[in-house]
Amino acid sequence: MLYALLAGAILLAAAWLQNDVSSKAQTERDINEFIVRQTHGLERESAEVKDFRSNLTTLLARQRVIETLRSNVVPTAEVLADLTLLPRTVALENIRIQGRDLSVRGAAASKEETWKAVSALDASRVIRNPDFIFSRSQSASGAERPPRQAFTLVARLAQPGSRSGAGTRGGEPRK
Repeated sequence: MLYALLAGAILLAAAWLQNDVSSKAQTERDINEFIVRQTHGLERESAEVKDFRSNLTTLLARQRVIETLRSNVVPTAEVLADLTLLPRTVALENIRIQGRDLSVRGAAASKEETWKAVSALDASRVIRNPDFIFSRSQSASGAERPPRQAFTLVARLAQPGSRSGAGTRGGEPRK
């Protein structure tokens, strides 16, 4: 009977051990399935990240092209905006931008008014070294108006892309 009890205990221990091993194996399978599901999710996210990186690289390349093109364009709108800062007594007749050269023909009430224009253009970010060339005074139409001082403004525009600093006053106006 002792052998039967011993055999029963062994069978009971073996069954318990098998149940324990089976339980642990099921737990391991569950953990493995969880890891596989998480891995598939990470693989999808990794693919999305690769797509985002590819799109980011493309967008950055486009941005570099746009910045390169933008830096090579003469800022015509900025030149015109700066010319609007001139005193109201200065009348502009012709504005010409060719490459980085600016030429403006106009007339002012006097040479002093022209110097006010030089001062106004000193703050410009794009007009460099404005120089005024005076020509003969223009007679104004109507007896009540004094003659106006004709001038030509010549200047160099800032190198595209360089936006720092203000314009530098040219020398004395030429006659």
